Amino acid sequence: MAEEEITSYFLENPKLSKNTQKAYLQAFNKLTDLMNIDSLNGAPQKDIIMAVEKITNPNSRVMLINIAMNIKKHYENRTDMLKTERERIKRQINENKNNKKDEKKDNLPSRRDLERYLNDLYLDEEYRAFIINYLLLNYYVRNKDLDIVIVTNKEDYKKLGVKGDQNVVYAGTKNIYLRNQYKTVKQYGQKKYSFNSTKFLKAVNKFVEQQNSEEDIVYLLSDKNGNRITNDSIGNYIKRFTLNKMTESDYNKIAVSQIKDMSDYAQLKSISERRGTSVPTLVSEYNLNIKLED
Repeated sequence: MAEEEITSYFLENPKLSKNTQKAYLQAFNKLTDLMNIDSLNGAPQKDIIMAVEKITNPNSRVMLINIAMNIKKHYENRTDMLKTERERIKRQINENKNNKKDEKKDNLPSRRDLERYLNDLYLDEEYRAFIINYLLLNYYVRNKDLDIVIVTNKEDYKKLGVKGDQNVVYAGTKNIYLRNQYKTVKQYGQKKYSFNSTKFLKAVNKFVEQQNSEEDIVYLLSDKNGNRITNDSIGNYIKRFTLNKMTESDYNKIAVSQIKDMSDYAQLKSISERRGTSVPTLVSEYNLNIKLED
């Protein structure tokens, strides 16, 4: 019976993406297992709410309530109690986020602090750290975006970047940063940036020299033997080179929070375009001066 319910729901909603279907199926199975039932549609709303309360993570609780509401709506059953409970949990989530924003606002450094740190890295010839921080500060990237292949000739740049699927930095007459692998690539597509920066150009060339690689390419994120860092380790690896071991999310919060009014909207749009994140998301999730409403 349970399998029939979710299958029927998917058949009636053919535009759901594979990832959404997968997430819904996982939530459906988790909730039916939690309640030890064969029919989610037939389960009383009170029983669903009581079962969901056993889950610690509020975001997971919302996901379970959502799938229960979807199934009940599909069979034209009431969802009023579930909706009320979902709104209560969302208020709790926003309250937690606002508390974290206040904490971040009190403890994070300023943009100027990050710029001083970047300059110190260059003067200290910490070229890998300089490249990482330069891209975090100027292109507002996520961890995955920094999984970069640095190439020394245009042929490799075209092969791996333009026609390939790698994130590539090529320092020629101009610096080129091309991204094929990032969180929202399916929405925004390949991103290419060409820019002038003498310091960045020197840092890239010096970093390549430091690696003593016999190959024409080197990895920005690599171990002492030049081996590429695996995806599971990238976040912690990058924090080794950031100010106060901050995350890429912290860097982005600092950038977005310095925008005080609509006169700076062009800067907000620039951050949105470079990171690959919508303006509303930047404002609600990253601006530490803006509280989430209930």
